[in-house]
Amino acid sequence: MAIETMAQPEVAATEVSAPPGDPGPARPEVKVPRVILLLCAAVLALVGVYDVKTHVPANILDLPVHAQVKPVLRATLPQGWAFFTRSPREENLRVYPVTADGLAPHVQAAIADPGHAFGLDRAVRAQGTESALVQYAAPAGAWVDCEGPRPECLEQALVQARDGDLPEVANPALRTTICGPVVLSIERAGAWAYRDLVADNVRSTQYAVVEATC
Repeated sequence: MAIETMAQPEVAATEVSAPPGDPGPARPEVKVPRVILLLCAAVLALVGVYDVKTHVPANILDLPVHAQVKPVLRATLPQGWAFFTRSPREENLRVYPVTADGLAPHVQAAIADPGHAFGLDRAVRAQGTESALVQYAAPAGAWVDCEGPRPECLEQALVQARDGDLPEVANPALRTTICGPVVLSIERAGAWAYRDLVADNVRSTQYAVVEATC
């Protein structure tokens, strides 16, 4: 005898949503005591102070046991904090190509210059290294002391360049931009207090006129 079963009606599944304003089941929270947070912040700040003291030039700030922890900080937390305390009057090398009309501007233009695609062209960064290679290749006898305003020293260098018979210096850079007769000028910014007394506040301490071969 066949037993007929009645099909049960299907009940559509419905999602039960939390009533408005109910954040739902509570999530576990980890509460850290404020004392521990303050202690961690104090330790990090103390390490930071000692690290800064380790890497900046000598100054009047003195910290307890700094001499003992200084080697450890140099080995574990090397930094370049001295960048922020560099003297604005430190000497810099500038290279001026000699042309028929005189001296051209310094070869290393600003990285953000439009000619360098506003910094996208990274080749200009190599010019600093290239300038240094030419500088160290220049013979010691080619350098002339000139403690005076930059325009006067560069004028003397231009006269020397036009006289000819310049020492040849090989430019070993892979991508050369310094070729031909050039003036290598070691320059230093003048004192800030005298900036309004002269037209050019940069002074040239030494210059050398060489023939860079590429």
